[in-house]
Amino acid sequence: MDATFMTALHICHVRHLKDIEIPLSTEKRKMLILTGKNGSGKTSVLEALEAFLEYVVSEEYQIRERCRARLQFYWEN
Repeated sequence: MDATFMTALHICHVRHLKDIEIPLSTEKRKMLILTGKNGSGKTSVLEALEAFLEYVVSEEYQIRERCRARLQFYWEN
């Protein structure tokens, strides 16, 4: 079984954070530790990640991905 893990975080705009790229390992799972002063955005990053992951596991996302796969198959064939 292949390991599934995130290789980067890109934040377009969350609260005061704009166009932030957080590169992660592309070869294996590693820990990410967020440090910074109060008000620097640590909690904002985690809340945005939580919202995204909730969307990914939601039925709405799964339906959209199935449709996307079907459309991709249609266009390739």
